[in-house]
Order: sequence, then structure tokens, then C-alpha cells
Amino acid sequence: MTGPSVRCFVCLVPSEEVQESLEAFLAPWRRQHRDLKWVRREQLHLTLKFCGEQPQETVDALGETLEGTVRALSSFSLAAVGTGCFPRTGTQRVLWCGLDGDRDALLRLVERVEEGAVAAGLERERRPFSPHLTLARLRPGQTLPRGFLDDFRHPEPFGTPWTAGEILLMRSDLGPQGPRYSLLGQIPLDGGDQHAPRGG
Repeated sequence: MTGPSVRCFVCLVPSEEVQESLEAFLAPWRRQHRDLKWVRREQLHLTLKFCGEQPQETVDALGETLEGTVRALSSFSLAAVGTGCFPRTGTQRVLWCGLDGDRDALLRLVERVEEGAVAAGLERERRPFSPHLTLARLRPGQTLPRGFLDDFRHPEPFGTPWTAGEILLMRSDLGPQGPRYSLLGQIPLDGGDQHAPRGG
């Protein structure tokens, strides 16, 4: 008998310093544009794989397969740089912060996460990977005021580069106040070191 489904995703989380720098930049924008659906500071993340609604047994299997595909990878450096909007043309949907750093290592990680997801029974993502931190979402039919994106531009880095040292498997429960995230599992990127400490 199949139990309730779980909405989940796999991600990286930026450092506290990057979160603080982003929040300092975003605070006045949050106050001036309360109609946008701003992402809370504690929910900022880089999505590696959005899994959608999955049976509990698939989520359990995903945690196990990711251990096998990701654990041998080493940590790497990322930096939060620049802001913008998706898509560049047409209906605006998402305000984002860009990411720079060791993109080759990031792409290797994304591919290993995909391998783990497919092994657990999920479909492979067909869309190209576009690394970013979502800052806000527009509501259906909403458009940004004229000049907003010019003023919102921030080409400089947010904080200093951080080390991506673990991936997180997160649960997302939707509610009237926005999504609520809870940790399902974490896997360190320790280069296959079986003696490395595990997070709780």
C-alpha cells in the first residue's frame, strides 16, 4: 500500500556570510515591493534537482542512491554574484542571484545527482541546468515596474566565495504563508573519505 507522497528537492545552501549579504541588499526591496513573493533568508538555496511529489519509498531510495553517486565527489568553491530576472524576454517570473566559481565541479555534481535520481526511479531532467539562487517570484499576471531591473542590478559579489561541502535532501510542504522546508538528509562531499564526520 502506497503512503502519502513527499514533495522534495536536492540542493546546496550558501554560507551564512552570503545569506547576510543578500539579506542586507534585499531588505529595502522587500519593504518597498511587498506584493512580490520574496524567498526568506533561511530558505535561500541552489536547486540541484527538483523531485516534485514522490512516494515515501522513492524518497527513501533517493537518499540511498545519492550516497552512492555523490559521496566520492570533493567539496568545491562557489560565489554569489549579480542579479537578474527569468526569463529575459516574455513574461517575467523569477528574480535571481547568479553563481560563479568552480562550475565544472558544480556540473559534475548535478550529473551525479541526476544519476542518483534516475536510479531511484525519477525521470531525468531534460531542461538545461541554470545555477542560481531564487530571490523572489512574481504572481501570475504580475509585472515589474518600469526601471525595476535597472535599479535591482547588483554586479558585485555577495560576501566571499564559500565551500560547497554537502548536499541536502529537503522536504517542501506548501501552505498559505509559502513553502515550509524540513531536512530529510544530508550527504557530505568528502572525496569518498569513509572516516569523514557525518552531519546530523
